[in-house]
Amino acid sequence: MGVVRTLACAALIVGGSTLFFCCTASTDPARQLESDIRKRLPQGSAATEVARFLDDRRIEHSEVRNGVMTAIAREGTGAGMRVERSIQFTFFFAPNGRLIRYELRDVFTGP
Repeated sequence: MGVVRTLACAALIVGGSTLFFCCTASTDPARQLESDIRKRLPQGSAATEVARFLDDRRIEHSEVRNGVMTAIAREGTGAGMRVERSIQFTFFFAPNGRLIRYELRDVFTGP
């Protein structure tokens, strides 16, 4: 009986951990935004399309300056949270105003 209980507990722990990490990864805002960008803003997209994409999602962004547009998506935090996570975007454009590439990175603020 002890072996069965131990195996059942181990299976429950492994299954729960797998479920937690799979669900967490699929709902990560940075991953979701990157997936949306890949689908909707292919290489060669116009700067106006990138700005519209960001505006539609209420993501703060700059104008294109020297071939670069920066943006930041701020995640809401609950009361009492001391560390806030944001997603910083940098879009790079060719002289003709077409998207060459982009970079995303997590930015954490707080103590």
